[in-house]
Amino acid sequence: MNAQVIHTELIVLSRLRYGDTSLIVRAYTRELGLQSYMIKGVLKPKKTGLKPSYFQSLTRLNAVVTYSAKAQKLEAIREAKPVATSNGFSADVLKSNVALFMAEVLSMLLSEEQEDQQLYSFLTDQIDQLETEAVGPDYLILFLLRLAHFMGCFPDKTYESSQVFDLSQGLFTKSQYALTPLSTEASELLHHYLGTKFDNGKRINASKATRQEVLEGLLRYFSFQIAGFKFPKSLEIIQSIF
Repeated sequence: MNAQVIHTELIVLSRLRYGDTSLIVRAYTRELGLQSYMIKGVLKPKKTGLKPSYFQSLTRLNAVVTYSAKAQKLEAIREAKPVATSNGFSADVLKSNVALFMAEVLSMLLSEEQEDQQLYSFLTDQIDQLETEAVGPDYLILFLLRLAHFMGCFPDKTYESSQVFDLSQGLFTKSQYALTPLSTEASELLHHYLGTKFDNGKRINASKATRQEVLEGLLRYFSFQIAGFKFPKSLEIIQSIF
């Protein structure tokens, strides 16, 4: 069966060097879901057409790709150009690390060929926000909670004072009944995040240590809810930033 040629927008999630001049790129596409591509010769000196800079974390591209449902080899990106004229966080150390963290999380949460137009639109909105707005310490926690909604594992918001959040059960409960609890302080903070409107830019007051516990706790929560989920390697960098 001959491969189809498809025009699609995509979001770059990761890149792996292959040989001296090529890259293997994982990307979330608007029409095809999660895909992997071989970009041959892109690292050659004076290469024209596709550029290595196109394949940084969370770069959005308009692309022409090949696709075959029964393919036993990696597909190809024939043509590509950035959706925007410039990537607003590529030269920003803080934002580039945030983008790497987000891309690592997405790589583990998204399923092969799982097309979801609403999820794709959400991700493009998040990338636009990352490019154009200042990123505060609440940004990634709210991002993970939004993702939990799309993954079908949004935590139960029912909460009473002094309860703790049990990561394995995904709900608030009395401390004596919790198997894998957050601290009382982190549980209360998570409750505040769960009650925050996602378009609300108001910062939630909390200590750095408590906020970091919530962020790491949400990653642990995903590990209970999503088979094969692992902590992103960039977590340590993110914790040093926020």
